[in-house]
Amino acid sequence: MINKIEEGIQKKIGDSFDELNNLNTLALAKIIEVNNEGLFATIKKIAMTEFNGEFDDDEPVENVPIMPIFNSSAFFINAPYNVGDLVVVGFFQHSLEGTLDQSEPVEPNSYDRYSENDAFILGNITARYSNSHTDGFSIVHKKSGNYIKIGSGGGIEIQGNVNINGDLNMSGNSQAADHISSGISGKDHKHGGVTTGSSDTEVPKS
Repeated sequence: MINKIEEGIQKKIGDSFDELNNLNTLALAKIIEVNNEGLFATIKKIAMTEFNGEFDDDEPVENVPIMPIFNSSAFFINAPYNVGDLVVVGFFQHSLEGTLDQSEPVEPNSYDRYSENDAFILGNITARYSNSHTDGFSIVHKKSGNYIKIGSGGGIEIQGNVNINGDLNMSGNSQAADHISSGISGKDHKHGGVTTGSSDTEVPKS
């Protein structure tokens, strides 16, 4: 009788350790499908799950929410993911069913805890890229090498073509190799109607 009780206790302890060993907390995963507009993706975990000494390849997890870089009622900052990107995935302590986007305490629709169904993408982690702008905050376009950088001294540096949809007001000076206004060069344009005396020249020629 005692032996059976001991065996039962050992089995429960063993089962508890198996459950604890496979508790979802954080994981590395690869994006295999992505919807950057809707902010969700299908992922596949990189590390296989171990159970009773055997490793098993996990099935893909669909409709995983993507956490933006920043999001509030007034501002939104984000960058798109691509298929094949490696990401860090977290798992909520309580189910997202019935709780997502709620502003007041509610009961979850499921009693799941740390479930793969309640995964979310935290961000990217990889050894494939090194930071070439270590002296400040930077946003880098990897393919072109273009960037926006705020240096440690507070200056802002931009590499790449810039399009501004709206007015640009300046309180300081503007310096450039040449300024083009309505197709006319500020450096090399010419004027017609030039005469000696106090007469004004005509408008610049393109």
